[in-house]
Amino acid sequence: DFNERLLVLPGLTGLAQVYGNYNTPPRKKLRYDLIYIKNQSFWLDLKLILISFWITFTFKWSEREKRVERLIGQIMTEAGVISDEQLKNALEHQKVWGGKIGENLIQLGYISQPELRHFLNLQVVQNGKGSWIAKNHNNGNSKLIGQILLESGAITEEQLKDGLENQRVRGGKIGENLIKKGYISESELKQFLSKQLEMNRA
Repeated sequence: DFNERLLVLPGLTGLAQVYGNYNTPPRKKLRYDLIYIKNQSFWLDLKLILISFWITFTFKWSEREKRVERLIGQIMTEAGVISDEQLKNALEHQKVWGGKIGENLIQLGYISQPELRHFLNLQVVQNGKGSWIAKNHNNGNSKLIGQILLESGAITEEQLKDGLENQRVRGGKIGENLIKKGYISESELKQFLSKQLEMNRA
């Protein structure tokens, strides 16, 4: 009877609560508890509880969001908007204060809010088939930035090819290589990215 079950003083474990009764003596409840623990059910439950707490407090966002976080930072460095050192500082700042990588870059004064919004748009650019353009593989981010500059008319196809070849030989970021080759200035690159943001939002 349900009303009688409400009168049960539960034991330490689920087994004692299930098989206990309103007139079950403490010694018998203790026996149920010992059976529960002996069969490792108690330790399994405790383990699951601890794992749940660990997952909750350790993983503040999903793996996909973490990949997006890393990708945003990589695209920014490829574009030459921030340096590797600035990204490293922002990641260290993030470890201490938490938050997203973009928020930390703004707090440290490395980028503006409009620049962050633009790069958030860049990392979800999709091609006609719906697959990701901004993939995390060799030169993937360089090709993304270069393609956007090319399609906007900021650089020519020959300049992009030359910039990518220069990057292959000398290393560095695509933005840095295009600036070194004189195809675009640092201020022009930043202005272009800001304009792209407004176009994407229009």
